[in-house]
Amino acid sequence: MIQQWNGLLQRILKWIAIALLKLTKRQAFFVLLAVALIVSLILVLSIDFLWDGRFSSEMIFAGVVVPILDGALIVGLLSAFLGELREETERSKKAQEEIKFKNTILQTLQETPLDGILVVDENVKIISYNQQFVELWGSTLEMENSSLDASMLESIAQQVKDQEAFIARIHNMYAHRDMKSREEILLKDGRVIDQYSAPITGADGRYYGRVWYCRDITDSKRAEEQIRNFAFFDALTQLPNRRLLNDRLKMIMASGRRSGLYSAVVFVDLDNFKSLNDTHGHDIGDLLLIEAAQRITGCVREMDTVARFGGDEFVMILKELDTDKKRSVALANEIAEKVRTALENPYFLVYQHNGKGKTTVEHKCTSSIGMVVFLDHEGTVDDILRLADKAMYQAKEDGRNTVSLYE
Repeated sequence: MIQQWNGLLQRILKWIAIALLKLTKRQAFFVLLAVALIVSLILVLSIDFLWDGRFSSEMIFAGVVVPILDGALIVGLLSAFLGELREETERSKKAQEEIKFKNTILQTLQETPLDGILVVDENVKIISYNQQFVELWGSTLEMENSSLDASMLESIAQQVKDQEAFIARIHNMYAHRDMKSREEILLKDGRVIDQYSAPITGADGRYYGRVWYCRDITDSKRAEEQIRNFAFFDALTQLPNRRLLNDRLKMIMASGRRSGLYSAVVFVDLDNFKSLNDTHGHDIGDLLLIEAAQRITGCVREMDTVARFGGDEFVMILKELDTDKKRSVALANEIAEKVRTALENPYFLVYQHNGKGKTTVEHKCTSSIGMVVFLDHEGTVDDILRLADKAMYQAKEDGRNTVSLYE
């Protein structure tokens, strides 16, 4: 009889224990003990009623209540039920977290627009990657059952131009798990990689690992450079255009006020250029402009600027000549004469017309050059250019193929 009641009590206690899982062990113990007392009281009353007083209260208490209330039994039942159920709950919770983690990864992989993808866990073990990542960083990488540890980083960094800075940034992200990063990485082969990294966290903020996104943006960077060239450089000669010339002249005017060094603007206009265009066409004229740009560039210092101002006109900025004006004028005149001499040499322009044989056109083209030397000029960029242009027209009036200084 007692064993039957104990079996029934075990089933009741198990049902109650499931409902009490959210309580602490101490709270659950006292609640379970209270339930056991109530059940014991019900049993005492039931037995007394059913057996019509045949058993004394002492007999019922000794035969039923005492075994039920035995401390070892209560503690044993509580530990068994709660322990087993808590372990099962922990296993279920861990499985749910793993599923959530994998779902987070899958969702991240689907949402990213970037090509190469690498996912590591909290111990930097590689748990997911795609073929694009392998192809991006080299097919020699062994990704299976590997970690993004020091040896793997060193293997990847061998392709990066600045290896030390690359590895240092990776370690910094390992140290700061909540850190996000986006950077452009220049490789030794000239490719540019757009790399983004972010932590993978759960709803509770727990850190599960890190995901890396990589894309080859070499083509887009080249396109950006082309757009920039269109904005600031002449398409034919690849020299700075008027816009970039103005920007640089503004900076030189400002720096001259601080340094006390004179600079010069030199205006160059090609003589007899129109006759070449009229006789042989614009294609031949373009060839002459390209060669003239190369000759002028070869006469100036590396720090100077040569720009195409428009048509057959070029402008040179000779910066930081000297603190003395006379010496500055002499140095500017020396460079201008060097340019004049280079431009007066004959041009041999080779072109191919309509797929036929190559034709060489010989042309002699001199130049008229005007220049102005300035320091702490109170006017604008346009004012200085206008003075140099005025000096250039004076050179034309003086018979061309000469240099004129505005004073």
